[in-house]
Amino acid sequence: MDKMTLQQYRAIKKEIAALEDKIYSIRLKPPFGTDIVKGSDTEFPYCEKSFTVSGVDRRKLDRLTRVYEKRRDALLEETLKVEEWLDGIEDSSIRQIVQYRYLDGFSWRKTAMKVYGKPCEDAPRRAVERFLSNN
Repeated sequence: MDKMTLQQYRAIKKEIAALEDKIYSIRLKPPFGTDIVKGSDTEFPYCEKSFTVSGVDRRKLDRLTRVYEKRRDALLEETLKVEEWLDGIEDSSIRQIVQYRYLDGFSWRKTAMKVYGKPCEDAPRRAVERFLSNN
């Protein structure tokens, strides 16, 4: 696992939530379209007329939903990789530091207070950098 992936974790979680909102809103209130077509009477005289047609384009709606779902699933896979990697860390301190800093978004100072009980922000930062460079 690299530092960049860890730093992207929270942004990915926000993007997943936004995509789920889009999927929900599309299903709840699908986009409505209107178009004008030409036709004629079924009886003589066959006069050409314009008709307004409106409704939901199901093909576009399904394609758009699939695009959002595909992107959401890929992002969920990324978050799952990070969480599985985190579960595999044997050192409890490192696991807590990564959880608080990168997954929960705490500052280094707050992370140090939670893990070590003192506000030394350099200690957790160095511990994680050492761990990431060795693994």
